[in-house]
Amino acid sequence: MIVIRRAARRTHGRALSASAYLDSPFVQQYAAMRSEKMTMAYAFDFARNLTERKIVLAVQYLQKELPVRLAHAVQLFQHLPYIVAVNPHILEVMLVNLVTFDALRGLPPVETYEQAKHYAGFAMHAAQLHMNFLPTLVSGISAAKMLPSELGVSATELDLFMDDVVRQRLNRRVILAHIAALVEAFQKKTAHDEDWLGAFHGRCSPAEEIGHATEIVRELSMRRFRCRPNPASPVDRAS
Repeated sequence: MIVIRRAARRTHGRALSASAYLDSPFVQQYAAMRSEKMTMAYAFDFARNLTERKIVLAVQYLQKELPVRLAHAVQLFQHLPYIVAVNPHILEVMLVNLVTFDALRGLPPVETYEQAKHYAGFAMHAAQLHMNFLPTLVSGISAAKMLPSELGVSATELDLFMDDVVRQRLNRRVILAHIAALVEAFQKKTAHDEDWLGAFHGRCSPAEEIGHATEIVRELSMRRFRCRPNPASPVDRAS
């Protein structure tokens, strides 16, 4: 993680030329690859009856997917207007994605259980650099929306960009958290709650969770704006 931070500082210190941080041939190479979806059936299958071989296969999937998905994330920034991309907040998030991509891409192929443990641990540490990802990006996008319209910056396009970035981040985080949880569970080899399969809870009700989140949004809205929105949710439709 220290290596990634140092790389980010070095990259951030360069002149803000597009070729200095966007025209990486490795990003283009990986961005051209399709990501392989992790289905729930695939995730649950690996979570049951864990073995060293299963851990290695799961981390090999992770090692293949993370650089591809991070390259897709960097590519989203490449499509931003230059005046938006060089905003310090947006640039910071893009650089973290880029140097994390370079760090993970440069690790040797996982072939053994020990290598799998090391890779999963390194990936989880690298993910900590993305903890302030969304607040930082929102600050940059908010500033970009204040730019004069004649510069060709579309608020609608920026909102779509944010949607894509958040969706990609959630996908990466779920995959990483699940496989890291499998590695940890196998390392401990202790009795655990059978309802938990990696990062997933087998008895979780999506409708109930959305209902809880909806209530939180309503309460926050009431405190901040003195109104309670009534967004449609599976809970509302089922009632």
